[in-house]
Amino acid sequence: MRSLLLFFIPLALFAQFAVAQRVVSLVPSATFAAMQFGADANIVGRTSYCPKPSSGVVSQVVGDVMTVSVETIVALRPDAVIASPFTQKAVVDRLKSLKIKVVLLPTPKSFREICDQNLEVGRLTGHEAQAASVNRAQSLAVDSISKSASPIKNAKTYVQIGTRPTWGATPDYYINDILVLLGLTNILNVGDGGCSREVVMLRKPDVVVVSSMGGLGNDELLLWQKSTTAKTVLIDESVLGCPTPIFFRKALEQLCNALRL
Repeated sequence: MRSLLLFFIPLALFAQFAVAQRVVSLVPSATFAAMQFGADANIVGRTSYCPKPSSGVVSQVVGDVMTVSVETIVALRPDAVIASPFTQKAVVDRLKSLKIKVVLLPTPKSFREICDQNLEVGRLTGHEAQAASVNRAQSLAVDSISKSASPIKNAKTYVQIGTRPTWGATPDYYINDILVLLGLTNILNVGDGGCSREVVMLRKPDVVVVSSMGGLGNDELLLWQKSTTAKTVLIDESVLGCPTPIFFRKALEQLCNALRL
């Protein structure tokens, strides 16, 4: 009996950590991460918000971030599905009932959590070493940028990441780490994401950072420039709004450089 147990335990461990050769990603940042450390070929299904697959890689669109086709996902015969808090519970439950592994990636609250999720996707796809290498390189770069941070220390800062309604990045969101690393102070508190423009103005920000938001950011930036003397900065949403280690570093770099001008 003991010898049988010794035989089956390694098999159980292997099954738990088996590489998912066929992955459906319902999380754009996970899809970007996979591409950035070389696992794009594992992503056989993705959302319409995910990046297009690399040349020669076949990957089917299964829906958007909020609404996906379970039938299309099942037809792709995935070893695992990466889901987000925005994935409908009914979809997750249905996939689990079909014995399809679902890996839930919550919205990261910090750069550390971004790196942890990057490594999780790396393990899932059999690219743990590559993902760890990306983490190390980007962590060193982030540390270097932080040490040469902007001269506007402790400046009260507002980061707008949404419009109609106006929405800002709060301290429990990974974007806040960008401010902390540059020595800036977020004027929002947890739960203040939906503060109106008027409320933000009353808090007298020294710096207003605006995500490009698919082109809408340009108009928002002009509105801020007309209504405040704060330094205004436009940041590319593709790096600010997509939590991978590489994009976090790029967003940090963009803001740091803009504040030096």
